[in-house]
Amino acid sequence: MQKRIALPCILILVASIISCAPATKQKTTPKSTECRVPKRSELIQKQVKLTWMGAVFEITNKQSGINNRVTVAIGQNYTIPGSDIVMRAEAFLPDAVFNGYGDSFSQSNEPNNPASKIVISERDAVIFEGWLNAKYPEYQPFTHDTYSVTLLKGVRVSLLEPEN
Repeated sequence: MQKRIALPCILILVASIISCAPATKQKTTPKSTECRVPKRSELIQKQVKLTWMGAVFEITNKQSGINNRVTVAIGQNYTIPGSDIVMRAEAFLPDAVFNGYGDSFSQSNEPNNPASKIVISERDAVIFEGWLNAKYPEYQPFTHDTYSVTLLKGVRVSLLEPEN
């Protein structure tokens, strides 16, 4: 497990070091030669983007009782078969925190509180845009007469499989 996490951490640190290196040997002022060390929270957000590629959702047809599990990559659209409903996964946070001011971030790269931001459209009109939380499936803000959508878990890039 630690080997999978180490590679994204190394990539983030290398990118931080490279971005601080001067591009040319021109004379610079002291202020421009300073290298800002990224905050821990910035490193976590970069690590999250490098580690998590999507999420697994359960889509239930309330009328027939049929459940389908689908994996949706971040930025990908998924059309519910036999319907005009399109779901788009906008973001995934493995350890989501919402501060009440509209800000959302992940406090770690571990799946302690998985959440996914989705946009659902029906006949090209947005009917839902918001966050689903896997830890609290009984509280899902998306309401529809026929379908329910529940976040189950995230999908790691390195595994290419749903996180258990």
